[in-house]
Amino acid sequence: MKLSWEQSAILFLLVSGDLGLPLAIDETMRYITFSLMTFREAKRDVTLNGYLIPKGWKVFVWYRAIHQDPEVYPNPRIFDPSRFDVSK
Repeated sequence: MKLSWEQSAILFLLVSGDLGLPLAIDETMRYITFSLMTFREAKRDVTLNGYLIPKGWKVFVWYRAIHQDPEVYPNPRIFDPSRFDVSK
């Protein structure tokens, strides 16, 4: 079976030791997003983008929307473990 370019990049980074396993794992979890969504309960009244979310309401959190948002993660479709490197 032939490796995809993402798999090849992961393998190269792990074998070369340039970034280390923890960064590759964090980026894999962001890139793939195993848990697509979850519900959370507002513990207090919150205003978000001009909308009131009253205490006790259930809020739907869609992780993929966050993990693929270029305002949160620049170039979100690129597999880049170095984005989690806090030493840079």
